[in-house]
Amino acid sequence: MKIRIYIIIVIGLIISGWLLIQGCNAHKRKRSGKKVAEKKLEFVRMPVFNGQFYEGNPDKLRKLINKFFDNVPEIEIPGKLIGLIEPHAGYPFSGQVAAYGYKQLIGKKYKTAIVMAPSHRHRFEGVSIIKEGKYRTPLGDVPIDKEAADKISSHNPKLIRFVPQAHTSEHSLEVQVPLLQVALGDDWKIVPIVFGAVDPGTCKIVAEAIAKQYDPDTQILIASSDMYHGYSYEDCMSMDKKTLDKIDKMNLTGLVEAFRTRESECCGSGPIMVVMMLTTSMGGDAKILKYTNSADITGSRGEWTVGYGCVAFYVEEGAKVTRKVEEPKKKEEDIEEKVEFTVTGEQKKMLISMARKTLEEKLINGKDVEFDQKSDLLDKKLGLFVTLRKGPHLRGCIGHCFPYKKLRIALPELALAAALGDSRFPTMKKGELKDINIEISLLSPMRQISDYNKIKIPGHGVYVKKGFRSGVFLPQVAVETGWNRETFMAHLCSDKAGLPSDAWKKPGIELYVFTVIKFEEE
Repeated sequence: MKIRIYIIIVIGLIISGWLLIQGCNAHKRKRSGKKVAEKKLEFVRMPVFNGQFYEGNPDKLRKLINKFFDNVPEIEIPGKLIGLIEPHAGYPFSGQVAAYGYKQLIGKKYKTAIVMAPSHRHRFEGVSIIKEGKYRTPLGDVPIDKEAADKISSHNPKLIRFVPQAHTSEHSLEVQVPLLQVALGDDWKIVPIVFGAVDPGTCKIVAEAIAKQYDPDTQILIASSDMYHGYSYEDCMSMDKKTLDKIDKMNLTGLVEAFRTRESECCGSGPIMVVMMLTTSMGGDAKILKYTNSADITGSRGEWTVGYGCVAFYVEEGAKVTRKVEEPKKKEEDIEEKVEFTVTGEQKKMLISMARKTLEEKLINGKDVEFDQKSDLLDKKLGLFVTLRKGPHLRGCIGHCFPYKKLRIALPELALAAALGDSRFPTMKKGELKDINIEISLLSPMRQISDYNKIKIPGHGVYVKKGFRSGVFLPQVAVETGWNRETFMAHLCSDKAGLPSDAWKKPGIELYVFTVIKFEEE
């Protein structure tokens, strides 16, 4: 009996021990699995545009970049480098231009590159910063500078936070990283920042956030941006020259105004404003290193043209450093009231005739028309709306608030768009032409105001903007509806901009006023 009890006890102990061992092993596996899971959760921004914007083979990529660097002459920067404006097109187009800036980094002991770029594919407010993990290219992984990213983000966590979609397919930042990897080697980290909003107020906050922790001995600031985009080689050369002149003279106020009126065009306007704000706060200056455009590179004009510029920002020894970032502002009384302009009776007839001929040739003969008559008015860039009416009823209306093309090009485009591309109406048929009345509205330059009490209704047209939401009413809307200012602005915000009806009275709204010269077929 005793022997049987002893056997049962021994068997029980053996079973208990076995279960204990299995439990420990299971716990180890669980912990091990947890560690693996934690490791897999580390954020890695994977390359997306290798093989498209730049070479995907690491050896060929490194060789190409070194070739770019070899082609750059020695350029002296008269001070300590603060940052660079770098283009972000495919390497065959802008890689050589970008090398003019990145060659300045070779041999320097920078530990962190703060790379700022515009968002092309995802709309959001504020800016998005990757705060930890790695940024991968065919040349390897670049660790995120978590300490620097956290300090920048902590300045305003609501505005500066991680928006994953902003980085997923953004080429403007990715193309900068291989160039940095070849210039700086392996011992450096990155802070990737993508801009959703590019207004001066947002840029000031980002510049302040960077300035709080910025060290020019160990950090370099990169502003990723291309310049003019369009079909006119002449406009590209003219516009980019004016833009670079303002940057070269550190005329931030003038540049911001040019961005607002579309007299300057840079897709990375936000990053450019930030690097200029930071440079100004350090008493620094700018130096143009290189400029070209896609037409000069390919030798083909008359096609889509993009400008590429490379600029260095630096501070001389002994310069006055305040680290106080200022937002560029003009006093309203210093801004010219350019809301009045004139168009002669003959010019009005000419524009109406051009719009009519454009519609007739397209709808009846299926042909496009080019207008070559000499006229100073046709060579101007103005905001423009073309309105088509059938009897008393609207039949189509398309326009642009801001000037973007010369009138000789913009007028035919918008006339056709009003007839064939206004989604509110079916495509116009040639049989309707005899019943169509054409109305043209030429807009004065927009003037931003800070006090909504300055809006004159009737009299002013108004453009409202907040974040990515915007809307416009022409002055004739108030005349046709009989609305007062309160009703006019409430409908503008809610119906056209998708904003609360009282948004025009709230902080953060941008208000622009303009006048219109309106005329129609007799």
